Amino acid sequence: MRIAPLLLPILAVGMVFMVTDMAALSQGKPKTAPPPAAQAPPKGAASTTEATPPAENQPPPSGWASRCSSDGRQSGLDCSAEQSIIETKSRQLLMQVAVRVPSDTRKPVLTIQMPLGLFLPAGVTLRFDEGKPERYDVQTCDQKGCYLQVPVSNEMLQAMGKGKQMTVTFQNLGKQDIGVPVPLNGFMVAYEKIK
Repeated sequence: MRIAPLLLPILAVGMVFMVTDMAALSQGKPKTAPPPAAQAPPKGAASTTEATPPAENQPPPSGWASRCSSDGRQSGLDCSAEQSIIETKSRQLLMQVAVRVPSDTRKPVLTIQMPLGLFLPAGVTLRFDEGKPERYDVQTCDQKGCYLQVPVSNEMLQAMGKGKQMTVTFQNLGKQDIGVPVPLNGFMVAYEKIK
């Protein structure tokens, strides 16, 4: 009878999944294959954009998305423009970049989640296109990664809006520089939705 307490939670979770699948089928919502963008792109550099080239008259696809959430009806919306940088060979998250507009201050804040295994004393350098690199300290690390959080100045916002690429550079434990390009196309469209 020692197995029964262990099996009960597993069975309960399984039943929840069965009920949701049955409910979807009874409402006539068949399961569909994932969209083409969710499939693994061909080998190449880190990117969140699709592998197909854009049409001649259209800008390249944007990896920026706008998201808003709230703790409840009484609290204001907390919105952000976000982009995930995925390593294309392993399909693992390399970095998450977000410009958040907190509901209380309404002043934008740049947050970057980087992988673990950084040489922390080197900090993080941000560079917009061919501009001057700016160095920042990593604030904290947890089991998901290391984090940089800085207020977004008007100059930084303009650089992100007009620029083509932000390069985030950090060092691994072997003190080797690792530069990760973050495409900025589509950033202002996403930011305009949240400000």
